Amino acid sequence: MAPSGSGRSEGKLSHAEWRAEQELRALIDTVPAHIWRADAVGRINFLNQRGADFIGRGARTWPEIVHPHDLFEYEARWDKALRSGTAFEAEVRLLRTDGQHRWFIVRAAPQRDATGQVVSWFGINTDIDGLKPPGAQGERTEEDERTVIDAIPAHIWTLNADGSPDYLNRRRIEYTGPDIDFLAIIHPDDRPEHDKLWEMALATGKSIQLEVRLRRFDGTYRWFLFRAEPQHDTNGRVVKWFGTNTDIDDLRRAEVALRRSEAYLADAQRLSKTGTLGWPGDASRTFWSDETYRILGYERSIDPSMERVFERIHPEDVDGLRRAVDRARDEGSDMSVELRMVATDGSFKHLRIVGRPMRQVSGESEFIGAITDITAARQSEEALQRAHSELAHVTRVATLGELTASIAHEVNQPLAGIVTNGEACLRWLRRDVPNLEEAAGSVGRIISDGRRAGEVVRRLRALARKDEPRRLPLDINDVVEESLPLVRHEFSRRDVTLELALSQGLPLVLGDRVQLQQVVINLIVNGIQAMSDITDRPGILTISSRVDEARGNDVNEVTLAVRDCGVGVDPAGSDRLFDPFFTTRAEGMGMGLSICRSIIEAHGGRIWVATNGAVGAVFLFALPAHQGGIS
Repeated sequence: MAPSGSGRSEGKLSHAEWRAEQELRALIDTVPAHIWRADAVGRINFLNQRGADFIGRGARTWPEIVHPHDLFEYEARWDKALRSGTAFEAEVRLLRTDGQHRWFIVRAAPQRDATGQVVSWFGINTDIDGLKPPGAQGERTEEDERTVIDAIPAHIWTLNADGSPDYLNRRRIEYTGPDIDFLAIIHPDDRPEHDKLWEMALATGKSIQLEVRLRRFDGTYRWFLFRAEPQHDTNGRVVKWFGTNTDIDDLRRAEVALRRSEAYLADAQRLSKTGTLGWPGDASRTFWSDETYRILGYERSIDPSMERVFERIHPEDVDGLRRAVDRARDEGSDMSVELRMVATDGSFKHLRIVGRPMRQVSGESEFIGAITDITAARQSEEALQRAHSELAHVTRVATLGELTASIAHEVNQPLAGIVTNGEACLRWLRRDVPNLEEAAGSVGRIISDGRRAGEVVRRLRALARKDEPRRLPLDINDVVEESLPLVRHEFSRRDVTLELALSQGLPLVLGDRVQLQQVVINLIVNGIQAMSDITDRPGILTISSRVDEARGNDVNEVTLAVRDCGVGVDPAGSDRLFDPFFTTRAEGMGMGLSICRSIIEAHGGRIWVATNGAVGAVFLFALPAHQGGIS
């Protein structure tokens, strides 16, 4: 602000008028305050000597002399006074020519013409700096404010209207060093975007914001959020730029790590065919992962919901899923259900859905769940079951091949009886006086032998036939009795004595008769063969059955044991006896005991081997007792 004269030339004043004006000027210049005048729109056109000495004569606008922290409120009040034509007053800090700020009360009153129109403003700035001690009325000294600015965890800076550097806070200087070149510290890859936005800001006077990497004094770069806000004068011109650089490097790294983690999770879900989903207790709002969308066959644009899930479920499995969801919601318990899904092409998928409740702070329950496509696993299980069934069938056929002599003996005995009784019947009938009673007896024996032969053939056909397993309540003693005719001749051929110690009144077991017969026959044949080379003691094979107390699941077990007096079991190889292709016989395939283990474990049982005292071995298997009844 600088004086520009009174608006009249000395040549047009009388000597008395000129002298009076000079005296008035001298008086105004000696007043211990800043006296100023402004036009109707607030432009200052006169400033007394006191004001000129404090502010300097080159200043013309308030933004150049008012402290930046006071400028916003000052301009708001001044603008209101100009628009309303009312008196103005504000406490602000004004810049002195030596660069220091002092507190002033600035007051102004309007001057009006005859019509009441404001034609000018007269103002006075009164120094009150001595009346405002540091900290009084919540105000801070410039040193206090600089301390606060330096303590802010960000780079604070100001630029002149043309973008040239003006001020840097301590944080910014400590980060980059005293170099004030703003452009030199920006990462080269970020310069094009920064320069484009900054040029636009300088041209338009609008604020900007972008993320850039800034070089630290040690040469490393960190990500910062760069913001710049313009300060305008009353005419809308930019007079200064205020800016901050906020360190977001750790946040950026966390975001990158999160995106990488999400990508890994998405890849893992695709590989495992497991999607995630979440829903509140009332199942009103549902979240699906991308893999859940893929499994259910929905487009990503579809809003997820539990009803959308139900739409895909096989009609026969919908009620089961609803019951599981309702039970989990009502009881707050985990849920797990396997069901079928009908794909859009009409094919079927097998799914497993699990969920776990989580209690929110609000008290509401929310479920976090997973949905897994187990179609391939189910198909593999079915294929494995078919392979086991076919392998068991092959093993049965191979076992029957080994028992050819015993089978032939069991069939030949009733056939020979049929021939003998038929010849006897003919003789009784060819007598002069036929003996019908004896002939009838011979026919009865023929029928008995025919039935016996037929039963042997039926059992052979059952063992040789490749049928699907059927689980029915069975008496394990009946399974043993039905298996013995097929191996009875082996006992006499190998000079082995059979002893039965079958307990009566055993609980039934739930199993497939043919598969369990296969296990019993295999264990009997193994026991007989183990005693084939024994000459110093009698060969005795003992088959016993019993019921054992419950083992942890509150269900009793029915145990069958086959004991021999053979060479026994090598402890070093006992753990491998039930492994596929492991055998102790040169002519063996090593599949018999492995198939036995598969069959027993598929029945929910267990099979093992132990020593039989000083000689021989005992093979045992145990099956859970069926709850349906007692034999």
